[in-house]
Order: sequence, then structure tokens, then C-alpha cells
Amino acid sequence: MASFMDTVDEEEYVMWSAQRQREAYGDEPPFRTLAPNLPSCPIRVPTYETDVLRGTWSMLTDEEKRLFSEKYGCLFDLIDVPFPGVMMRELLKYWDPQFHCFTINDIDISPLAEEYGSILRLRDLPLGKVYTTQSRPKVKKSLSRILGVTKDKLKGQIQIGTTGEYLPIRYLLGYIRNRCTTCHGRVSALALILYGVVLYPSAIHFISENAIRAFVADYHRANPTYAILAEIFVALDSCYQLAEETLYGSASLLVTWIFGHLKPSPELGIPNVRYSKCFHGSTSTIAEFIQAGGGYENATPSQWERYFSMFEESKLHWKAPWMTNMNVLYRCGDNPWVPLLGPRGCAAYAPTMFRRQMGCLQFIPDTKGIGEANGNHKTKIEAALMSWEKARRIDCTLSCTDPRDIHDRVTDDYPEWQEVRGSRRSTRFPRGGRKRRMAASSSRDVGVSIEEYDELKGKFEDLQIESHKLRGQLKAKEGQLSLAEADNRDLNKIIKKLEKDGPRHKGAVESQRDEIRRLGAQVGMLQEKVREYEERTSALEREVQERRADESDIHTVVQAMGRMKKIIEKGHVFWQRTSNTTWG
Repeated sequence: MASFMDTVDEEEYVMWSAQRQREAYGDEPPFRTLAPNLPSCPIRVPTYETDVLRGTWSMLTDEEKRLFSEKYGCLFDLIDVPFPGVMMRELLKYWDPQFHCFTINDIDISPLAEEYGSILRLRDLPLGKVYTTQSRPKVKKSLSRILGVTKDKLKGQIQIGTTGEYLPIRYLLGYIRNRCTTCHGRVSALALILYGVVLYPSAIHFISENAIRAFVADYHRANPTYAILAEIFVALDSCYQLAEETLYGSASLLVTWIFGHLKPSPELGIPNVRYSKCFHGSTSTIAEFIQAGGGYENATPSQWERYFSMFEESKLHWKAPWMTNMNVLYRCGDNPWVPLLGPRGCAAYAPTMFRRQMGCLQFIPDTKGIGEANGNHKTKIEAALMSWEKARRIDCTLSCTDPRDIHDRVTDDYPEWQEVRGSRRSTRFPRGGRKRRMAASSSRDVGVSIEEYDELKGKFEDLQIESHKLRGQLKAKEGQLSLAEADNRDLNKIIKKLEKDGPRHKGAVESQRDEIRRLGAQVGMLQEKVREYEERTSALEREVQERRADESDIHTVVQAMGRMKKIIEKGHVFWQRTSNTTWG
């Protein structure tokens, strides 16, 4: 477990960071020029049928839903967040893979682990416990205990892929609906599905090995926000540098975070969310964002390009309305930044670059060696784990200010530092004016006006979006077709087995039928005997009743004879007495 500093003096920390920056780099900040290799179409994300997940959620009892919320917060709400692939493609131009932030003109902004924790409403997070890699047998053993299944059954369901092992989602759905009998098992199985669909997506209809590893680590009290943030940073790096068209990370959480910092824009469909209900506990931050709607996913590429090219602080909320946790992790060990560890390696970022998101004074951050920490090499991961043994945080409530004054809370030398950094980045991204000049030059060469050129460009972008949607639908159909083919293969195996065992089964059926007929005949004979016995019993009952009647008559005669005998005896005694008297 890491040890933390409770508080840090604000002014002392400002001077310490500026001195460290000057000692490391002198007066000129270090910026590497990384050439982008962006995808040519809108960014997409792996998706799964949300209706199936909603149906599974509705099957849980109120107690199970309460247990899920206590353990995993508002994770389930992320399935309904619309993903704007067009906007993400334009925003990706401003991604900085060295510092893991979006640098839009002279504005640096990045997701913070504390912001992700506030969005998901995760309480009592262990600040110093991070994701660590475990061996496959140990992960499988832990997962079988969490789900409440035997290790052999779980091993029989795991499939081997090109990039690791996968667990079918339909197995977990069937386990929740039919086989699981405990609340803990059903809640854990649904959470594992959401880890594979929302937080660590990979192949459609399957949960990747990375998602399973992260789920097991978080179950054993690792702080999930660090690994989630590392995963989205690595995914954005892949899209920026390798032209990856699919964002394999927590895209829904990233979208919720982005629009929490953007001010409303009816033209682009950016919703006006007040985030008032989430503080009263009546609804979650994510649910309130979804209810606001807005239609931001329908804006065109040209609209987003114009929006970001003219982006300024007046369009930005520095401090997100839902940000409540002010104890911010800012450094680990001797590093003036934080190495985030996830299933795909290490991704470092410097929270001191984004202090205005915390409501604090912004100064020149110390970023010495931050670019060298990124990657999945064993030595980098071991160094990051060692640095987490001395993780430190700062209590921003000591220096937070009115959100309206945050843009003025910068040191005197920060604007110059930011200007130098922006000029270095401008070599990588042609600005809007240069694009317009290039467009005007091209239009003169082909003999069309700039308006016609813009119109044709808009139509071309619309066709690209439509093509992207069709490709996504085609991939979804291909996934469904592959599942249907797998089911068809299973059915063919069953049919072949039945055909092979048919004659043997047919003989067995005939012998069973003969046995049934023989037993039926025996049953008929027994029924006849039962009827005979019933008739004999009835005759015996009648005879017994007649004999009982005769016995009653005999008893009456005997009683009468007894009375006559007494009368005779009395008469004999009287006669004797009379005779003795007469003769005497």
C-alpha cells in the first residue's frame, strides 16, 4: 500500500515545481514533434446489443441492483451513452501522446482519475492500490471463485484467440439467467460483461483477457480509475499514431467527461446539463447527461472542425460541475508525474498540467522524463510499481477558487511557456487559415469557386460518414453470421451423431416397445384378477352381513329363553313352597 502526504503548501509547491523545470530543461520546455497518422474515417467503438443487457439488468432483484451500485457505481449507465465518431475524429487531431492530453490552441485538458471516480460515483477508493499483472492460472482461479463456478467448467468455456484468451458473453448471460443461484454470482457476472463491453472492449460477443485481468484486480480492491484511464490513453495513442479506426477503451466514459467540460452549443447539439440531480442522489451523472440529449452525434465533420479550430476558454468549463473529490494524486516516487498502469502497459500523465480543472493556480509543470515512462516493457512496469510505493496527493480545497476566476489563476511565466509549446505543436497541425488557403489554391486550379469546393467537400464527408455506417453494419452482420455458422456447425455435428447411432437407437426403441406391449398384457391380466378379487370380496361382505343378521336373531332367542328359564325357576320355587304348606 502506498503512503500519502496529507497536504502540501501551495506556494512552496509552485516554487519547487518551477525550479525543477528550470534545472531539468533550462528556459526552453522539452517538446518532441510526433507526426500524426490519423484514420481517414470517423472513429468507431465495439458495440454490443444494449437491449440484451437491459433485459439482463431487469432480471436482477432490488437487492442485487443495490449490491451492484455499491461495488461498481454507475457502470451500467454507460451502455446508453451515444458515441460521436465524427467529433472524436476531429478532436483526435489535438491529442498529445507525450503528455496524454488534448491541446486545443493554448488550452491543455485531460481526464483525471479523480474526475472518472466522480462520474462513476465510486466511493472509498483505495488511492494507492493499482493494477498488477497476474499469471493466467491465478486469474482463472480467482475468477472461478468470484463467479462461484468450478475451475474446470470455466476452463471449458474459454476460447483461444490470436491475441489471448476470450470468454463468450452468451455463456455469462446464460449463467445469470439459468444456472446462478446466488446474488453475488449474478452481480459479478454482469459486472464482468460490462467490463468486456464498456471499459475494455475488444472482440464483439467476447470478453478479452485484458478485461478479465482488470476485473479480477479491481475485485481485489485495486483502484479501477487508474487502469481505465491508462487504457483510454493507450487507445487514443493507437488511433493517433497507428491510424487505428476503432477506439478500444472506455469511450462512453470519455464522452461523458468531454461534454462535462464543454459549454452548451445548440448548433452542434452540445447539451445544457445542470448536473443538479446527481448531487441529491436521485440520479447519476451519466444518466442526467443521457437524459439531456442534444443530438451531438449528428453534427458534420466541417462543423466540428470549425468549432475546434476557433476553440477558446469561453467555450470551456475548467472545473467540471460534477467534480467533488479534491484530493488529487499528483506524483509517484521521485517522478513529478503519475505512471498509470493498465492491462496494456503504462501510460504516464502529469496532473500538475491541469490544475485549473481542480480550481487551483496553474504554473509551469515539471514533466521531466514523462515520455520515457510510456510502454509495456517489463522494466517500465517494474519502475512504475516501485514509484507507486511513495505516491503523493495534494488537497486542492486549500487553494480552490471561484470557477469564474480560474482562467486568471496562472503564474506570470506560464503563458510564455504555453506559447512556446503551442508553436512547437503548430508544426504538426495545419490550422484553419492554412487549410482555407490550400482549398482556395486547389479551387483555382480546377476552376471552381471556394463555395462550390466547400459544398463538394461537405458532400464527400457525408458520403464518408455513410460509408462508415455501412461498414459498421456490415461488420455487425458478419459477426452475427459467424455466430450462426458456429451454431450450424454444432447442429450438423449433432445430426451426424444421430445418423451414426440411428440403427442402434432404432433397435433399442423397438425392444422397448415390445417390452411395453408385454407389460401392457400383464397389466390387463392383473386388472382381470383385481376385478375377480373385488367380486369375491363383495360376496364375502354380503355373507358376513347375512351371518351377522342371523347372529342377531339367535341372540334375541337366547335372551328370551333366559327370561323363560328364570320364570320357570321362580314358578318351581313357588310350587315347592305351596306344597309344603298344604301338606304340612
